[in-house]
Amino acid sequence: MQQAPNTWRVEGGYQTFTPPIMFQGFPAGLLFLGPAPPYAVPPPPPPPPGLLYGFPSQMMLPVVPTASKKEKAPKKKSSHDSPVEKGVNYMYPKNHTHLHVVKDRKLWEKPGTDFDLKIWKVGTGYSSNDLIERLLDEDADGCKGWTLTEVTELGDGHFDKKLQAMTIAYGSDKAKGTLASVGWNEKRGDSRPPVWVCLYKE
Repeated sequence: MQQAPNTWRVEGGYQTFTPPIMFQGFPAGLLFLGPAPPYAVPPPPPPPPGLLYGFPSQMMLPVVPTASKKEKAPKKKSSHDSPVEKGVNYMYPKNHTHLHVVKDRKLWEKPGTDFDLKIWKVGTGYSSNDLIERLLDEDADGCKGWTLTEVTELGDGHFDKKLQAMTIAYGSDKAKGTLASVGWNEKRGDSRPPVWVCLYKE
């Protein structure tokens, strides 16, 4: 029996529309851009007693607490620290003298070149007491008994103190005067040789 065309109906005869084509699935190569369907995914079951992440709880390493950092002791304030705070300008002394300082060694008694030498440029307005305190980085109590003696460099590690005859003990009247007052002025290290001094404790 011949079937009627798909555009023909018993009521109304031929129709002008084309019935939709029903797909059982998406054709190959067609990209579906719509929202994902709401799939219901059940939550995973809880682990059995005695298991942690699928492993026996005894296998998990204990958490070792980290040791707390020890607080650092406050740094001792040194006379060598800069007195200038941030944003503050510092006005240097107008005149300086040039010092070669040898500590804990009397160069006129033990010649040689194996000594600890520090070179300083110091304001001539310092007193000898100020100088000793700053060289030792100590207060007045820590400087008692220390002495400065000027020596003359003879060469080849030999020094002589008799040519200058300048010995200044901490706390003495001479130590209260300025460096310029004992001849340690701005000419030393410039037009004249630098000042060689030994700093030692009697």
